[in-house]
Amino acid sequence: MKNVLIPTDFSNNSINALNYALVLFKKIPCNFYIVHVLDFAERRVEVIANGPSLLEASPHKMASAVNELDKILQTVRDTSQFSGHRFFTQCYYGFFVEVIRKQVIDKKIDLILLGTKGASGLKKFIIGSNAGDVITKVRCNALIIPENAPPQVPKKIVFPSDFNFFYTHAILQNITEIVNLCKASISILNVGTIQPQLSAMQRHNKAELQDYMEEIFPSSHDFQRLKGPKVTDTIQDFVSNKNIDMILMVAKNLNFLQQLLFTTTIKKVSFHTKVPVWVLHD
Repeated sequence: MKNVLIPTDFSNNSINALNYALVLFKKIPCNFYIVHVLDFAERRVEVIANGPSLLEASPHKMASAVNELDKILQTVRDTSQFSGHRFFTQCYYGFFVEVIRKQVIDKKIDLILLGTKGASGLKKFIIGSNAGDVITKVRCNALIIPENAPPQVPKKIVFPSDFNFFYTHAILQNITEIVNLCKASISILNVGTIQPQLSAMQRHNKAELQDYMEEIFPSSHDFQRLKGPKVTDTIQDFVSNKNIDMILMVAKNLNFLQQLLFTTTIKKVSFHTKVPVWVLHD
């Protein structure tokens, strides 16, 4: 049984993320934990004799959130036709990342699904946002669903890699599970910029990955090496030209991850509005 955590702020993009999950895990037994977090910023501060005191937000806000969660619960129960799907909703007070981190531990969460607003005000929304904080600060696999990503099972996956890291058994297992889940093909993409050739370490890491892919996915994988002045633009072009449905990234390669997800200078915004990104942790 897979445990999936889906934070929601009741926006269209968070609802789209939930719909995506129902399609992706259509035949997979799952516990879906749908949570709404009333941040401490939502609480009102009153001054009492001993100084500021944080008091509970009005019962109306909690009741309103619970009512919205009930609506979502009814909708997903009507939408999901699989008996192996179970749904749970909860509203919490607290700091968003701390609440999510606690839920990951308490519920033994396997995956966090995050809906994002995509390219509209990209820097404002992603950098320093709840989504950005979760994928960089919470040790749990996260699937980022842009607002315009159609709910579907991806058939073409790309795994950008600079081969600077040796991929652990946990990472390789995650990749295997995702590709098997989707019955998809996977392209391992390396983009060269200034340095024309791979270093000895990179060649070693690539060879290890190649051996694994040949054994597990002999007929549904390929390795691509492209050159371009900017990694993010080259990846974007590959995603667009090859009609890629999903991108896999490794969280420990934080610099690469930030370049790909948090840049505001991309030529085409479709990268951030249509293509889900699955971030893997060891």
